[in-house]
Amino acid sequence: MKRILSVILSSLLLLFLFVPANCVLASVSINNNPQSVFEDICDIYEDYDTEENQLIEGADSEGTLIKDRLIVKTKSKINTFDAVDVVYGLGYAFIQFDNNESAQ
Repeated sequence: MKRILSVILSSLLLLFLFVPANCVLASVSINNNPQSVFEDICDIYEDYDTEENQLIEGADSEGTLIKDRLIVKTKSKINTFDAVDVVYGLGYAFIQFDNNESAQ
């Protein structure tokens, strides 16, 4: 009887130790999930892209110059000052500002 009770209590103890760790691991995996980061970035493009974006002249590849968005390599959250939207994921922060002056 003592052995069964000991096994049950040990199992419960291990369960309660790993439940908080599971929540932390889940939040980390969401930030490193390419699909969820891609969906969040697409939302930024849909909400803030305008006709003012111009093709980059003289660039080797076709691209779009967006003067009110910054992409910063970071492993942690950073001070985004007066940004209107931020997406963190895959080691980068995608920061959207109201205008070019705010981004500078």
